[in-house]
Amino acid sequence: RMNIKVDYFSNFLSPTSFYNVVSSYIPKQLLKDFDKKKIVGKIGYILNDGADEVQEILDNSNNQLRMYGSAAELALYLKIYRNFPMSYKFFGTHSFEPYRTRCEVWKSIKNEEFISKHDLRVWMESEVCFVWKDTDSKVAFGFTSIFFKTCDAQLDGCYEFVKYNPEFYSQFCQKLDQTMKDILITIKSERSKLEKYYLPSSKSDNSEIISIWESLIPNCNKKQKEDLHVTVSLLYKMFPIRTHPSLHAELTYTCSTLFEMIREFMTARPEMFLPYTPTNIKNAPVVIRVFQAESHEFVMKCELFEAIRSKNPPGENIDFVDENGRYAVMELADVYKEYGDQISNINLIPTPVRRAEFKAVPIITSKGDYCILAIDAFSEIFNQLFFVEKVFQKIKNDDWNYLCDYMRKVEKFFKSDERFFTRALFVAQKIMDKERMSQLDYRNCPELRDKLKDVNNINPKKVVKEESVDEKSSVNCEDCVHTNKLYDQVKKELKSTQHTLRTAEKKAKKADELEKKLASCQRKIEGFENKLDKERDEKKTVQEITIYFRLTDTRKKLTSKTSKLGDEVKRKENQLESVRREVSNLQKTIDEKNEKEKSEISEKDEIIKRLEETNRRLTIRVEEQDRIVKSLLEKISDSKPSGIPDDQRHGGPRYQLSELWNIKDQYNSGEPLKQAKNMIQKLISLSNRPDINEMANYEYQQFEGKIRNYLLSVEVNIQKINKNRECSELIPLSDLPAFSDRFMTEYWKEIDKKSEPIEESDVECGICFFEMKSEEEKLDCAQCKKVLHLKCATKWLAVHRSCPYCRAKLLDPIEFPSLN
Repeated sequence: RMNIKVDYFSNFLSPTSFYNVVSSYIPKQLLKDFDKKKIVGKIGYILNDGADEVQEILDNSNNQLRMYGSAAELALYLKIYRNFPMSYKFFGTHSFEPYRTRCEVWKSIKNEEFISKHDLRVWMESEVCFVWKDTDSKVAFGFTSIFFKTCDAQLDGCYEFVKYNPEFYSQFCQKLDQTMKDILITIKSERSKLEKYYLPSSKSDNSEIISIWESLIPNCNKKQKEDLHVTVSLLYKMFPIRTHPSLHAELTYTCSTLFEMIREFMTARPEMFLPYTPTNIKNAPVVIRVFQAESHEFVMKCELFEAIRSKNPPGENIDFVDENGRYAVMELADVYKEYGDQISNINLIPTPVRRAEFKAVPIITSKGDYCILAIDAFSEIFNQLFFVEKVFQKIKNDDWNYLCDYMRKVEKFFKSDERFFTRALFVAQKIMDKERMSQLDYRNCPELRDKLKDVNNINPKKVVKEESVDEKSSVNCEDCVHTNKLYDQVKKELKSTQHTLRTAEKKAKKADELEKKLASCQRKIEGFENKLDKERDEKKTVQEITIYFRLTDTRKKLTSKTSKLGDEVKRKENQLESVRREVSNLQKTIDEKNEKEKSEISEKDEIIKRLEETNRRLTIRVEEQDRIVKSLLEKISDSKPSGIPDDQRHGGPRYQLSELWNIKDQYNSGEPLKQAKNMIQKLISLSNRPDINEMANYEYQQFEGKIRNYLLSVEVNIQKINKNRECSELIPLSDLPAFSDRFMTEYWKEIDKKSEPIEESDVECGICFFEMKSEEEKLDCAQCKKVLHLKCATKWLAVHRSCPYCRAKLLDPIEFPSLN
């Protein structure tokens, strides 16, 4: 979101600033073997989080930094360690370098978002600096950074939050974009406005340029002013005025316009860029950080009580002051228990305590300084004592009192029943004085040194000689008595001093002997180490030779395996190519088949369309015939004919009339249509072909039409017999209604598919396929000799008038008995 451009500048860390971070993270004693000039003062920016520089430090540290791991690990620790608000102040980074920290958006326990006022400046600086990143004037980074660092002075002594508002960021970006557009228009089209920014090219120094930039960026402190001079000098060196007058004028005009816009933007929003005041803090979002460490949650008491004082009446204020470099804390549960009613309108932000393996990441306090947890400070002190100073390897018997006294002071400072933060002993420093930890002899003892000074001014021989003279010529005057007493006192002191001197000399001699022995032991140790290193080198050489031969053998094996694998890969590739060709051919076949099926489907669709059109026309004709039949039926009497003379002959009127009525009754009963519909449904159920389904429905409609036409002819003949009482003028009846041969062929084809396992067709009915029983009535086909149930045949022949097997003409013997 808003950290995209901030992250871009997080890598703009100069080698000098990077080494400042390194020397803060690693004790200086462990870096003594590294020549910092290899990094400090180099031009440019570090890459890959400084992994290359870290590797160079490790390679030249005389194995003092092995505990910090690999270069990649240490670079990661340093990246974590340097990422905290206002870190440039802590590490002493030059003010012409951009901020190096991310903008943190913190979410409160109430799920509201906040951002610190310091991080607002970090984000604004990244937005402004991003303007210069693709231009030749990247040196403007430095001027922009110095300008924002001077603005930081407005927030000295506080660390406050505001509500995170995306609208604020869009407002600033729009303002910045509009300002840059206006600047570009002026530079391209209105260059007369730039005349006052041009400087004489005859200037031999950069003093006038410095004064101009000091007026553009006022309120610089001493360090910022020095950094400004360095930046101006770099600009003057890279782009001399005599060769680049336009660049200087454009850069000065651009920065002047931008800085003025930023000042106006900040001035219009004092609640976001200045510390809260007693008048506006009542409506301001007061924030308390809830620190999280080792599954504990706690707050700084100073932040808690300051927040309560700002949001509650004066009578409820709580007086509290941190002392002795400590920042007292209170568990969150206790805060709710004791002050829950007073923090309802205060925002609590969970804040993890971060650590970079060997050091804790500094935490900025509400007053703008830095602290860490006491447990982390205690850990750093003991790491310094054990791993850096190596106290217990160097301490002598006479120094234990000093060490114990020091440890009592450490214990007194850290002894507490509660957690607390501390700023004491924060920056890595020399905890123990090496000189105090060395052997204490008379040369380092102030009292002995003063006595020796007095003794050296006295000649012992002269004192003894004068003593003998005085004994021979002693005078009993008061002055002499007084002189003798003084002389005796001096003599005693001299003896005492001489004794002390001899004792000190013995100690010094003993110390020298011990030093010689220590040096001898050290030389022996070095000899053993050299011998051990030599043996290690020899062993390493043997191992390397062994490893070389093993690697050579392994390489040969790998080469052979690689060759075999290469052949196998080629074979697999050939197989794959063959499979691809087969797949391609199959795809072509499938495509051709699909095209063919599409063509067939298209043809079938055309046939279906034609059939539908024919069906539509036939339907119209059938409907017309229905109207005709209905009209005729209305004219016909409902009663059966009467009064016809009995005629026992089969061809007589009475017989013909009876047969016609039987036909009419049979078809009007609906049984023939029912049988036909059953056959249609059976064919459709047996076949899943669309064309067969379409044909079956068409056949059924045709069959209905045939029945209507046939009944119309029967009705006309009945009326003629009733009217004329004779059969001479009867119209010939058409063929009995039946399905087409094509339909019957398809029907029996599907029936035969389902009845393939049945071979004994002579003992089964060809219509119902049930076994023929001896007591059942049967009907034989004279053509094919097939046997049918008489009952099944009657139903079949009522519709078809043909054998279901051979399609030969066949009549129902019940309906049409033999005339013989």
